[in-house]
Amino acid sequence: MVENKRTNMLIYLIVFLLVFFIPSSSTIGGFQLWYVITVGVVLYGVFKNNLMVDYLVKTVFHFIIISFILLFISLLFSGMNFGSSQDFNEILRVIGIFSIFYLMYVGYSENWNKRIVLFLKLFLLLQLVFCFLQENDIVGRIMGIIWNTERIWNLRRTGSFANPNILSIFCVASYSYIFFRIKNIPKIFFGLIVFGIILFASSKTGLIAFLIIICVNLFLIQAKFSFRNITLLIISLLLLGYIGITLLYMYQDQYPYIAQLLMMFDNDIDASQIKSIGDRQVIWTNAQNQFNGFSSLQQLVGIGPAKDTELNIIDNEFLTILVKMGIIGLLFYALAIFILLIFLVKNKKNLGAKSMIAIVVLFLLSSGSASTFIAWHLSLMFYLFLGICLKEIKLAQLIKN
Repeated sequence: MVENKRTNMLIYLIVFLLVFFIPSSSTIGGFQLWYVITVGVVLYGVFKNNLMVDYLVKTVFHFIIISFILLFISLLFSGMNFGSSQDFNEILRVIGIFSIFYLMYVGYSENWNKRIVLFLKLFLLLQLVFCFLQENDIVGRIMGIIWNTERIWNLRRTGSFANPNILSIFCVASYSYIFFRIKNIPKIFFGLIVFGIILFASSKTGLIAFLIIICVNLFLIQAKFSFRNITLLIISLLLLGYIGITLLYMYQDQYPYIAQLLMMFDNDIDASQIKSIGDRQVIWTNAQNQFNGFSSLQQLVGIGPAKDTELNIIDNEFLTILVKMGIIGLLFYALAIFILLIFLVKNKKNLGAKSMIAIVVLFLLSSGSASTFIAWHLSLMFYLFLGICLKEIKLAQLIKN
């Protein structure tokens, strides 16, 4: 462990601040510069700790290394059409996600639990305040010095993030962690905070995922696959769905962007006619057509990161992995997620396992309209929580044994 406890605390605080409030404005260097700074701080924290390797660390390390190898094997077959020097930036992402996982796993102890919960509570409150204040042009310009605020407009807010969907996923993931560690009244209070942030962000992805994750969390409180609990899960889904739709009807004038969901049902409108969905469908169709035109070998192993092409951003994680890492890569990721979920379900009585199950489900739900597991910022947050939650499981196993 870190020799100086104050240094340890400062490192962890800086890492959490950088991950959850990472600057992204080009005025102060842009996201990639601050990502490098974040990784530098994380690596400093790692080297200040005594190295510790157990089966959980080895498993995560092997997964990251294999996925990295698969990604760059695909580069060998991408040819001049897809490969570029920017693709080697993936090395930094791989270093970042494993380093932050390892730092969280090695450094976490039970006395950190309350501090993490407090930090995430403050994070949610600040994001709500940021979203509320971003209606003011002066506040928006001031925040624009630190964060990329180009996607803020009168119908969508982004908090301290450059993308409203990323804001929503960060907030729902944070809520999933604190959900099992706070009492019922705070559960409701912070649930409303997250709901308010999602309304400000007008994130359809975030709203649907949030309602489902609440039901998953309610089910995980008992974590028993009994008829009673499964019935409770179904009733919760229906009830929260009804409440969500009712609220959308009540406030559709104030939140017209997110209320576009209602148009599909009220006016029998095809989903493709809603611009955000229609634009994604065009991107998905283009990616599928290009994938069908790849050689058999490229379909098998993918084309690599393809950073300098239109296939860099596809807004669908499954399709992104298929294109970049091929059929082998997609099957590998599916197997890894399945194994992780099996491990978490086996330890479902542990709070860390409950939180991580909810976060994995959140990422899977969001993967239909965003890049998640291999996205730079979201993957950093995912492995931060993975390190914490796996260490909680490990500590519980040590106590039990």
